[in-house]
Amino acid sequence: MVRLSGRTGSPKIGYMGKGRSPKRQLLLECRHLQARLREAEEALRAITEGAADAIVVSGSQGKRVFASAGADQYYRTLVETMNEGTITLLPGGVIGYSNRTFAELVGTKLEQIVGSSFTRFLPPEQWTAFNSLLERTGNSRHWAEFTLCTGDGNLVPVQLSAQQLEGSPLGGICLVITDLTEQKKREQMQAHLAAIVESSDDAIIGTTLDAIIVSWNRGAERLYGYTSEEVIGRPTSLLIPINRTGEVANLLERVKRQEAVEHYETVRVRKDGREVLVSLSISPIRNEAGSITGASAIARDITERKKAEQALARRTEELARSNAELEQFAYVASHDLQEPLRTVANFAQLLLKRYRGKLDAKADDFIDFIVDGVTRMQGLINDLLAYSRVGSRGKESVPADCGALLGQALGNLRAAIEESGAQVTHDALPVVQCDGAQIMQVFQNLVGNSIKFRNGPPPRIHVAVQRMAAEWVFSVKDNGIGIDPQYAGRIFEIFQRLHTQRDYPGSGIGLAITKKIVERHGGRIWVESKLQQGATFFFTLPVSGGRDAPHAGRFELTDSGREVPGDVINIVPELSLAADHSTPVAQRVIAGGLR
Repeated sequence: MVRLSGRTGSPKIGYMGKGRSPKRQLLLECRHLQARLREAEEALRAITEGAADAIVVSGSQGKRVFASAGADQYYRTLVETMNEGTITLLPGGVIGYSNRTFAELVGTKLEQIVGSSFTRFLPPEQWTAFNSLLERTGNSRHWAEFTLCTGDGNLVPVQLSAQQLEGSPLGGICLVITDLTEQKKREQMQAHLAAIVESSDDAIIGTTLDAIIVSWNRGAERLYGYTSEEVIGRPTSLLIPINRTGEVANLLERVKRQEAVEHYETVRVRKDGREVLVSLSISPIRNEAGSITGASAIARDITERKKAEQALARRTEELARSNAELEQFAYVASHDLQEPLRTVANFAQLLLKRYRGKLDAKADDFIDFIVDGVTRMQGLINDLLAYSRVGSRGKESVPADCGALLGQALGNLRAAIEESGAQVTHDALPVVQCDGAQIMQVFQNLVGNSIKFRNGPPPRIHVAVQRMAAEWVFSVKDNGIGIDPQYAGRIFEIFQRLHTQRDYPGSGIGLAITKKIVERHGGRIWVESKLQQGATFFFTLPVSGGRDAPHAGRFELTDSGREVPGDVINIVPELSLAADHSTPVAQRVIAGGLR
């Protein structure tokens, strides 16, 4: 910018005062005019070489600005490429200029913006505030937040920055419009997160890497008893017991190394001096560059939970001790009852052998009652003894083939199968981690019940299995008499029977033993049934430690009394091998017997 003075002509020469000659005064004026001439020459050279984009001339009419052709191109390009919208307001609020950014912001074509009133883009309720902003505008810049109406009817939050234009022949104001949409979204998200933090029941505390508290929510006030005014700016050491002074530094070092700190159980001190058990989860706080600048600690009061855990542990220990004592009592009682009962049984058998038919008919009935009662009592004692041994005499779990265990169970049930003409089929059964003898007993009890509780056609029994997440779900389905659903839980209780001894003999302890075995293995057992529509018993075993079944098949009896996998469906008394020996399973059976 070159500035030139508008004064021209020669200076007036008057009385110069005593001691100064006219010649010397003239010499000084010449030197001054030479300096002015050099200045004018430099300005002319700057203009001709394109080094000046405008000239300010001071004259009798004040300062006047003369711009070179194309001198504003640089500034125009700068304004057009700004991220902010820029407009100039002429007197009366008419838009004299707009860059493309503003046009894109309000979704309106440039030709529709220039010459229109700026208030068309403002909601009417903001016109007064906008006029107030313009009135305050002078040589300094002023700004305020408004909402612009776009061409498609949307509202955009913006910041308007206004400043008076200097040197413009038309006067006016320059407005710079900054889109606040993303900023408002961030502020809204931060407010939302702040509300969540503030309303959390957990204590949430923000600290610097030097363990200075910088934020403190209401949960922290409730847990520790301090208000935010009392702790912000203070070190976290006021919450730490004396015997744990180095704990915070160690935790913050882990945060700096970006190690996870989750559910760290420790002790803290309340304002009233009481200690409280807490579980801490600590995560880093990062700045915009991604550097760790602090830590956020979430503390949950676990005092009551720990008390409950301790109480539960005590009750569990007491229950385990009580169960052990009960099992021991049942074992001792059952064992000690065997000898006197055996004596009674022996003498009852002697009476039956020596005096049957020698006394009257009632005496014979009495002797039969004694023998029958003693026999049933022996069965009950044996079953009670077996029930007590499920937990105390169980073996260590090892991988066992459930197909082979089912085969053993069917071998033990051979007589009942032959007598009833039962048909037993099964899916491919897996290898599971279990006490093989006990799981064999589960199969034997469930299949045995399916054979016993029948009325009409021969039993049709199918053993299936399905993998569900981390457990195997076994099922034993039959076509027997079924169970009323209201008794579905009662049948698993010890000595609980739904039928008379005459209709279906038994002690009523088999399913109780089965349930205890399944639960010992970490599984569940239940039944789904309706009267006269058969029953399906389900039980689960964990998948861990086992594998899928090697084969599927059916079992049939051999003349040796053992079961082998075959391809026939019926377990028949003829004791034949597979009907179709061409199948792979049958070939394996014939060639190698049991797998």
